[in-house]
Amino acid sequence: MKNKIISGARQNNPMSPQKSKNGKEIRNEAGVLSLILAPILVIALFLAGLLFQYLSFSTPTHIKELKGQGKAQTYNTPYDEVFQAAIEIINENGLAIVESDEEKAYIIATEGSDFLNEGRVVALFFSNKPERSGTQVEVISKYMALPPLKELLFSRNGSSQILTDLGNKLEINNGHK
Repeated sequence: MKNKIISGARQNNPMSPQKSKNGKEIRNEAGVLSLILAPILVIALFLAGLLFQYLSFSTPTHIKELKGQGKAQTYNTPYDEVFQAAIEIINENGLAIVESDEEKAYIIATEGSDFLNEGRVVALFFSNKPERSGTQVEVISKYMALPPLKELLFSRNGSSQILTDLGNKLEINNGHK
């Protein structure tokens, strides 16, 4: 009885060879192929999803909706000084200010585009932190279309760079350097 169960299990296993009516061995290669391709397909779909999420393209009007999802830092400097320093940093980094509202506390800027690259859109959101006597700056940096290959391979973090440059500028302006 045990032999029949074992031999029956072998016949249903797609990896084990089976015999045809004339006694020749038949291999179920489609079963083996599907066992190899299925995980590859799952991994490829997963990576495509990650790539789409990473590249999530943006426009100057859409980036305002992303407030609260960027990288933020608080500076112990009054709001007016931080806002003016941010404008200087944006200009120094080769960004063009598309929209700026000091009362609503935000700046939207774009980085140039050429025939291979549609550029990048950057948003800076400001908020006073009276309890800390400082100003919080949140930076969101997104591509407007597919970034160049060198940006994907050797990605620089635009948000971190702007926050670092802003901190350095504020220290210089306040005489700490």
